[in-house]
Amino acid sequence: MAEKFTRSWLNELGIEPDIVKQIMARHVGVTDALKEQIADSEEQNDKLTKVQAELDKLKASQKDMADKLSAAEKERDEIKGKYDTATADLDKMKADNAERESTERSKKALGDYLKEQKYSDTAIKLINRNGFHKSVEFDDDGKPKNLDEVLKTIQADEDFAGFTPKVKESHHEPATPPKNEGGKSKMTKEEIMAIKDDAERQQAIKDNLAEFGISDES
Repeated sequence: MAEKFTRSWLNELGIEPDIVKQIMARHVGVTDALKEQIADSEEQNDKLTKVQAELDKLKASQKDMADKLSAAEKERDEIKGKYDTATADLDKMKADNAERESTERSKKALGDYLKEQKYSDTAIKLINRNGFHKSVEFDDDGKPKNLDEVLKTIQADEDFAGFTPKVKESHHEPATPPKNEGGKSKMTKEEIMAIKDDAERQQAIKDNLAEFGISDES
């Protein structure tokens, strides 16, 4: 067992009292300095421990914020995607509605004009169905401005030559298709088969049996 470093131990070694006094003073100074260093070290360790705890807390908080930010960005992207889709759908609806209104306006303008020229409703339907209304133009006031030209285009089309009037200098011949002996509207076989509506086509066949080589009396 090691001897304790004490004044009596030094005296027992036969060291002069003055030397012992100096040794003990030096020993106390060194010991106190070491104790102070140890205390400072422990204090620093405590501070480091607290700093590390704060750092760990900040890291956890940073990770939580990063996770929340990632979730928020994902939600933002989802919302943006839904917004873009809804905007595209709305734009398409507006475009479709504008096109539908434009089509209806053109059909009505051409239909009203053709009715003034004594065209039958069946003829008007067939003409619009074949897209002649797409050529109608409107002025800045929204009034059709080229109906005469459209009418000439219709009359120049061989598919409609059998039931459209011929253009004269200042007026048109009656636009109702020619009547056969039975008093029914006469249409060519090609015109009848061009009708897309089944019921309307069947009625046209019945009204024009002669075009199919069938006698009304059979």
